[in-house]
Amino acid sequence: MLTKSKICSCFGSGMLSSELKERVGIYADRVIDDGVRVFLFDCMGDLAGLMSEIAAAKRRKYPDIGITLMCCLSFGLGDVDMRTGCDIRPSEQRKADILRKICAMIDMSDYIFLYADGSNDILSYACRYASEKEKRVINFASKPL
Repeated sequence: MLTKSKICSCFGSGMLSSELKERVGIYADRVIDDGVRVFLFDCMGDLAGLMSEIAAAKRRKYPDIGITLMCCLSFGLGDVDMRTGCDIRPSEQRKADILRKICAMIDMSDYIFLYADGSNDILSYACRYASEKEKRVINFASKPL
C-alpha cells in the first residue's frame, strides 16, 4: 500500500543568523520525522535557499526526499523587455501571479516554513492564507516558543 508523502513549502528571506539557521535545521528534522518527503521552494529568498541545502543534505539519510523548485514568477513573451530581461507587466498583475502560485503551493502542503516579518505584504498574506487553510505554519521571523 502506498502512503502519501507529506509536503513542506518554504518561502521568504530575512537575516539568517546562525541561531536562526540552527532553528530551521531543528524544524527540518521534526517535519522529516513526521513524514515530510517533498520540499517545495519558491525562487525568492534566503530561507528557501537554506532549506534547499538542508533537504539536499538530508537526502543522504533519506534518499526518498524530493526537492522541487517552483518559480513563483512566470513570464510570457510579451511580459519581458527584450533589452533588459525585466518583467514589464503592471506590478499588480505580477503580484497577483505570485500570490496565485504561492497559494497553490500552500494548498498542496502540510507544513509551511516561511520568514514573514511584516515587511513583505506577499509573505504576510501567505502566512495568513496558510493559517486560514489550517496548515502547520512555522514562521521563523517569530520568536521561538
